[in-house]
Amino acid sequence: MFRLMSASCRTIFPRLHRSLGHRSSGVRRVAFTMPEVCLVLVIVGVGALAMMELIATGTRANAQNYQQTNGLHLANNVREHMRQATFTDTLAMQGTEYSPPIDARGREIQIMSGWSQRINVQRIDIDRLTHDVPSTADVSAVRVTVDVRRPNVDEPLYSASWLAFDVP
Repeated sequence: MFRLMSASCRTIFPRLHRSLGHRSSGVRRVAFTMPEVCLVLVIVGVGALAMMELIATGTRANAQNYQQTNGLHLANNVREHMRQATFTDTLAMQGTEYSPPIDARGREIQIMSGWSQRINVQRIDIDRLTHDVPSTADVSAVRVTVDVRRPNVDEPLYSASWLAFDVP
């Protein structure tokens, strides 16, 4: 028994020894072939490029969401500011544009110069809120729309609408 344990691997497991790449005449070197190496490089390269594209797309989406969030906050600033106004003051805001934009207290936000808030006040029929009426009509309901625009882009980035009523 002691003799078997002291025998070399070559003597006890000759098939296993040969299957591991060992020859009886010497040790055989095991290496990857050139096609295998090229295939691995292609797979790793495609994976790396896909990861870089994913990061770039995420960065672009993050920048767009940042601007959308700014537009939402600027529109809500006008809404909060107009909540303090009377119905007559709300009617008078038709066509008003704030550039730089204002905060909820009506103060300019200087750090956002180039951004703007455009206000459209449309008179509507109190019995049919989806129907507009002429701007000369005496009404007790209006639809206020605020378009927020970013620097050097004329189309609105964000638009918000709400109804305002003249409550007696």
